[in-house]
Amino acid sequence: MKKSLKLSLTLLLGAFFIGCSTNPNEGNGGSGDDGDGDAPVVTPPTEEDGDGNGDDVIDDGGNIKWLSEVIEFMPAPGQFVNSSTANIESAKRLEYTVTDGVVKKGNGIVSLGGFGGYIIFRFNHDVRNLNGCDFVILGNAFGDAQYPECSNSEPGIVEVSFDENGNGIPDDTWYELKSADRASEVLYEDYSITYYRPDDTSTIQDVRWSDNKGNSGVISTAEIAPFHSQCIYPLSEYFSDGIVPDEITFSGVRVKDNAANRGTADASYWVHTALSSGYVDNYSADYEAIVNNDEDTRGGNKFDISDAIDKSGNGINLEKITFIRVYNAVHQQCGNTGETSPEIVGAISLDNGK
Repeated sequence: MKKSLKLSLTLLLGAFFIGCSTNPNEGNGGSGDDGDGDAPVVTPPTEEDGDGNGDDVIDDGGNIKWLSEVIEFMPAPGQFVNSSTANIESAKRLEYTVTDGVVKKGNGIVSLGGFGGYIIFRFNHDVRNLNGCDFVILGNAFGDAQYPECSNSEPGIVEVSFDENGNGIPDDTWYELKSADRASEVLYEDYSITYYRPDDTSTIQDVRWSDNKGNSGVISTAEIAPFHSQCIYPLSEYFSDGIVPDEITFSGVRVKDNAANRGTADASYWVHTALSSGYVDNYSADYEAIVNNDEDTRGGNKFDISDAIDKSGNGINLEKITFIRVYNAVHQQCGNTGETSPEIVGAISLDNGK
């Protein structure tokens, strides 16, 4: 793993509309789409399919809907880094397992930390670009009872890549999946931030940062220290050579801040406004929707490969994708609740191979 980490930059001007339908009668070809342009035939879930308990299919060597492999996980500094919510073990627990021939979904959770923290994963098959939503990424977003117009939304941007050179490594071109209201939500197309290792990594310490816009500051740990005691800068387990670099740089698209304190300085109450559909861990209109009558798709954001764009904002026609990367698109601190950071608890492919 490189000590200077770069996410792909995306450049885009103008407004877009996301075309991922969550109507169960407008699913992709994996749910019976015969390619004639009419609504596909939807097969109701059987006792072992789509019942929401995660043991959905017998392993017959075909397409498994659950995330199969976490290829890379690098969180940016954050309150859960170096803990069981954001370590390599928790990331690997996102992968499905097979017990007595029955597939069990993963039971992990990862927090991506501050801006730029990312995860790369895949399914046991390439996901085809079919009609409608092609995959779902599950998070822990939820609405706010006290402020119904707000939510717990910590948006992550999704990028996809096809293994064009066939080497099984995510070293091909990445394409962003644009959000529905991207033009009004993006703050910087070319944001880059560098985090600096604290002198003492044996305990929780502030982490300095600087960015390519002339700003600098610290991730203050004063308000989160009562809840976390570990170093919040990524330590040796996240680096293939086991050496902790003096600094880490992340780059990508940064969206506008979406959090506000609705309480007081002494009794804070932080809330987040949901962005448009097209982000991970975002309580947008599609979040609680069910796709293809599969209850497992509830509680996640839905994505259509047809929304892929290149670095110049041009639409890209991808027939299928191999790798998915999610990174934190917000640089935002929220008092005693810490940084705004997407959490991921799983992913589902909607391409069943048929």
